[in-house]
Amino acid sequence: MANKIVKTVIVLFSAIAAVGATVGGYYGLKDKIDENYAAVPLPDNIAEMFPDSRGASELSDFSSPYITAGYEVTLASGTAYYYELVTPSGYTGTVEFAVGIQDGVVTAYKFIGGDENTIGLGMASDPERAEAAFVGYPGDGTGVAAGTTVTSNAITTAIDAALEDVEAR
Repeated sequence: MANKIVKTVIVLFSAIAAVGATVGGYYGLKDKIDENYAAVPLPDNIAEMFPDSRGASELSDFSSPYITAGYEVTLASGTAYYYELVTPSGYTGTVEFAVGIQDGVVTAYKFIGGDENTIGLGMASDPERAEAAFVGYPGDGTGVAAGTTVTSNAITTAIDAALEDVEAR
């Protein structure tokens, strides 16, 4: 009888040790994955455009030369996309900007820079005005505002490329 109790205790102890090692290994691996994931540097604009972002993974193989960087962003409410874009030549140069896209619509716009010195829609003097013009743009090929300029048409072309890239993914 004592021999059977000893065997039962050894079996129970082994089972508890195996479960403990498995659970401990899971949390150790999970912590390591979380550390590595957190170490991936992301553009500051992602947090600004998507305050509820839970992380992002870098995209590659873009369908357009206007896309210079892209990320798939994990949100509490689903998935969004962040793209850094450069326009085809505007009136006197290029414009660099970032867009956030969710559900096939531009949800955020941020002017980054560029060598365009006329910068249509008042972007140089009033970036909020440009943001208001492009946020909500569904990529339907229409101009963003009446009397669009060469530069705003170039921006629309680059945004259309980002929307098409999202659609292709």
